[in-house]
Amino acid sequence: MAEKEEKKPGLDERLALGRLAEILEANGRAPIHEVDWVCRKYGFESGLDYRYDAKNRNLTRDEFFDLLIRTLRWAGFARFIAELMDLQLVEHGTDPYTDHDYRRQKLFERWWGQPLGKAIGVLGFEITIGRTGLGETSLVVLPTVGQQRQAETSKLRSILAAKHPNGLESLQGAYEAYMSGRTDGNRQAIESARNALEKVVRDFTGKDLGPGISEISRDDERTKDLLKELRNYLGVQGPHASESRSDADALLGIHLAEDLLVWILQQRGEW
Repeated sequence: MAEKEEKKPGLDERLALGRLAEILEANGRAPIHEVDWVCRKYGFESGLDYRYDAKNRNLTRDEFFDLLIRTLRWAGFARFIAELMDLQLVEHGTDPYTDHDYRRQKLFERWWGQPLGKAIGVLGFEITIGRTGLGETSLVVLPTVGQQRQAETSKLRSILAAKHPNGLESLQGAYEAYMSGRTDGNRQAIESARNALEKVVRDFTGKDLGPGISEISRDDERTKDLLKELRNYLGVQGPHASESRSDADALLGIHLAEDLLVWILQQRGEW
């Protein structure tokens, strides 16, 4: 991996990487010499400092976090993180007579599926069990968003930080709630995403979300109707929801709010 200056992870990415580090440490099956070997295979200097007589020591949460921060922008991050995760499953002490593929499937489903999927999803990936390029069964990490969306999301956060900090605070709160694991976390995530949208609209118009959208849409009735439908959707799924929402609902709500924020900034000449 070529060492070069990369854009630092945003707060939501740091939260997701921190959650991954917590999951990796909690499992306690990552000998430092094995992690270093995975890094070497992918041409990345791990920077891990260990003596030969301590090679079986498991990595700490801080060591995992530093490693993930350094590799996030690397083109091979998806394959790298998949192998790190798979190492954990293989190393985990279960019945040695159980088929490895079956063991991997059960451990993934029972322990890691939801929290791991949420953290990976925030980073723009999904994780599943599939086949590697060598035809072996393993965890596979695949991108779910393209480079253009990742660039837009990064630019959005930069603009909000500079000009609409209250909106950025709510957007970051949406990701925090989404990854929290709380019973009501997904509904709260959608509500925070809607709040981010409302705060930015109020910055521009001095009005609440509905009237503010009408002002920004001007005389384009179709756009106005579409934006109001999206506003209503976020309200029904978030603050006015009568039941808990799914992970997919929460992530959709956050992404809808982000897309609307990009459009509003474009209309107001701040993009």
